[in-house]
Amino acid sequence: YAVWLVTFFYVFGQISYIIISYSMNTYAISIGLSQKQGSHLTSIFNAGQVVGRLAIGNLGDNFGRSNIGVIVSTIITIFILCMWPFCKNFISLLFFAIISGGLSAVANTLQISLLSNCVPVGMFPAAWSFENFWVGIFCLMSEPVSIKLRDLDSDYPFLKSQLFCGFLMLGGT
Repeated sequence: YAVWLVTFFYVFGQISYIIISYSMNTYAISIGLSQKQGSHLTSIFNAGQVVGRLAIGNLGDNFGRSNIGVIVSTIITIFILCMWPFCKNFISLLFFAIISGGLSAVANTLQISLLSNCVPVGMFPAAWSFENFWVGIFCLMSEPVSIKLRDLDSDYPFLKSQLFCGFLMLGGT
């Protein structure tokens, strides 16, 4: 049961991470920013992970992996649902890229240590393979689903993708 819960946390968090990572540039272009600005935002999102992954791992070691996983997942869910759809200029999207870059890799950072607490040492490789099997299947389809959810005729063409991303992170929480 615990392995399934960690697997759901990892699958939902990783899908959400992939959607943000690969949709940031396209979203930036759709709101009128240049290709260069969109690329910079994606780079800043990825650079935020350098600090975010280290901080999440350290906080998880000090305050409990489950506690930090729930807290950080809740915070990034709020940012995805309440900020990302309303980012309409470079500065607001820059702020979102920094915050989401630092926090969105929470599942990827904590999943191994959470999983190792759920199974005996000898069963860890099998549990990790099981988890990665499911992550691979669902992450393979995550960005195509996100692209299909776009409605280019709408005032908010990425809204369905953003809601999908946010509710997946909420499900992981």
